[in-house]
Amino acid sequence: MKTESIVTRWSRRWWLWAFVLLLVVGWIMLGLWKPRFPKHLYQQKSKSLSCAHRGGSALAPENTMHAFKAATQCKSQVVEFDVMLSSDNHVVVFHDHHLQKRLYAEGTVKKMTLAQLRQVDVSSYWKEQHPGKPLPPVFRASRIPTLDEVFQYYQKHPDMILNIELKTNKAKGDGLEELVAKAIRRFGLAKRSIVSSFNPFALWRFRMLMPEVPRGLIYAQDTAIYLRRLWLIDLAQPDALHPDFHMVDKAYMAWAKQRGFAVNVWTVNKEEDMRRMIKLGVDMIITDHPDRLNRLLAQSKL
Repeated sequence: MKTESIVTRWSRRWWLWAFVLLLVVGWIMLGLWKPRFPKHLYQQKSKSLSCAHRGGSALAPENTMHAFKAATQCKSQVVEFDVMLSSDNHVVVFHDHHLQKRLYAEGTVKKMTLAQLRQVDVSSYWKEQHPGKPLPPVFRASRIPTLDEVFQYYQKHPDMILNIELKTNKAKGDGLEELVAKAIRRFGLAKRSIVSSFNPFALWRFRMLMPEVPRGLIYAQDTAIYLRRLWLIDLAQPDALHPDFHMVDKAYMAWAKQRGFAVNVWTVNKEEDMRRMIKLGVDMIITDHPDRLNRLLAQSKL
């Protein structure tokens, strides 16, 4: 009995040390990765790319087909939009988890069916950007589109780069990454896409599904310390960093470029801030006013 006890004890210690060794090896391997600067997206351009935030939310109600058409018409090079799941497992293009946060409606997206979400009028997003101004008739009864609808539209505009933000705050997946990856493959958009998120676990899951698609890690000064200090960067393994533009200066750019990251900043709406970002040489400027940014980029001699 005593011998069995000693054997059992050593067996348990062996498994413990084996587990610790696996963790150490895993973190070492993660530490060996290097970002892959997505040259194919930037096409060797000498200036920052213009990215229409939520389709250019100052031009039309955000994340609607009106906004995506406006982004195309003002000749943005990139369009950014948010995706999340409905209760019946459809990928919808929408930003807030709760409707009542900014709309005259109530409900939680993940608890609503696509049919229910189709009934939601999101035209008030335009009024949010233009307080006191009357809503243009064309924007009345603006609706929430699906990811498939947005992809179908951009298939007709092959020069547009797609910045797809995964809106999930869970460490455990809910199937969003799988459905987005399948849609990107189905529409043949892998070479035109970058997938971004605040959630490093979501980026890790997406990397397992489509390692060929670049990933961007989003963060800001007011996000949790483990996000703004990039403690989980080895898990997410992003190819681009998407910081709040207030965090970016010459020192930040030198640090990011030395490590091989693309730098895509958000959300830059004032002209003086746009000029500063252009001068710093960021790779992409995400803005609600892509028309304003495009004008400044055209005037820039950088």
